[in-house]
Amino acid sequence: MSDEQKVRVGVIGLSAGAARSRPAQELPQTELAAICDLNEDLLRKISEELGVERAFTDYEKLLEQDDVDMVFIATRDADHCPMTVAALDAGKHVLVEKPMATTVEECQRMLDAEERSGKKLNVNQVLRTNPRFLEAKRMADCGYLGEIFYCE
Repeated sequence: MSDEQKVRVGVIGLSAGAARSRPAQELPQTELAAICDLNEDLLRKISEELGVERAFTDYEKLLEQDDVDMVFIATRDADHCPMTVAALDAGKHVLVEKPMATTVEECQRMLDAEERSGKKLNVNQVLRTNPRFLEAKRMADCGYLGEIFYCE
């Protein structure tokens, strides 16, 4: 696959996003183009570890990069909406970590930005298809675990 055909990914938020940055670097269809985090020590460490030259402490600087096609947002929940809207408005596709946002109104703002931009917005719900979680849900649904009053 030529470099022109690769999806160039930017990752915003490395505390959770560092592990998820590796596939963007390792998959033949993607290239890890830029990373961003407020923690300068973590940013420098991950930048060196993954060999990423463009590392930013300001997510808006990452969004200004013309060759970043999509961003993965793995920041605090409260930042998901403003960063996602900004990324979509900047012409980037977005994969945002769960939860999508902290309110229904924020979710709607994100969906409105997706429609306005013509770009794709997806929420990273990776555990919904994990066999262990599916089995735990089955056990809960059939009553095997008794009455559940809290789960995390």
